[in-house]
Amino acid sequence: MWKSRTLRAGHWPSGLGGNTFLISRAADVPGYVEAGAEIGITGGSDVVEESGNDVLVPLDLPFGRCRLSIAAPPGFRGGLRDGVRIASRYTNIASRLLSSRRVSGSVLKLSGSVELAAVTGMADAILDIVETGRTLEQNGLLEYEKVMDVRARWL
Repeated sequence: MWKSRTLRAGHWPSGLGGNTFLISRAADVPGYVEAGAEIGITGGSDVVEESGNDVLVPLDLPFGRCRLSIAAPPGFRGGLRDGVRIASRYTNIASRLLSSRRVSGSVLKLSGSVELAAVTGMADAILDIVETGRTLEQNGLLEYEKVMDVRARWL
């Protein structure tokens, strides 16, 4: 057992061979692994979003299954078209998606409550993680397109 003064937010000694556990934002895990952490576990969307990191992904884990999808209010029949405004935490993926479809649009970076951007009209659509679709439904949004499957990954 360690004394409380050795405990720091997000940093815990394990008592197992001198190892230390770090709890961080999912998007930061690839960077920690690249900088020298021996292993990391994060969502596949974070690995793709932060693809500039030089990390090996040896294993997809059997939990954390969901999808990264385009969602929007019911009137979003035009789809991804020139001038579209997408809000997302995953701005690199959103930008690459627009580019791959030869669509000029803008991407608004948000890190929480992304649905509100589409609900308020600040964005035409969102690119976000969807597991059950309940949050989208609660906000009056529809899932229009699955961009990729996501699951936890061991780095």
